[in-house]
Amino acid sequence: MSTKESYSARNPNDYLKTRVDFKTEAYRRKGERYRWSYLITAATAAIAAAAVPVLINLDGVTSCPDVLSTCGGWLDKRSLLTARRS
Repeated sequence: MSTKESYSARNPNDYLKTRVDFKTEAYRRKGERYRWSYLITAATAAIAAAAVPVLINLDGVTSCPDVLSTCGGWLDKRSLLTARRS
C-alpha cells in the first residue's frame, strides 16, 4: 500500500479520517514492537542477573559470571535508551 493510496479521499473529512486512522495504526504497531523488545530485554537482563550467583558457586567456571554481569548491565542501559527514544 503506497502513501498516496492510504491518504486518498473524496472530500476533506474523508481525508482527515483516513489519515488519522493510518497514523493511529502505525503508532500502535510501533508501540507494540517497542513493548515486546523492552520485555525481551528486561527478561534477558533478569535471567542473566539471576544466573551470576549460581555460576559463581560452580567449580571450574571462571569467566562466565563476569560476562553475564557485564551483559546484564549493557542490556539495562540499552532498554533505557530504547524507552527514551519512543
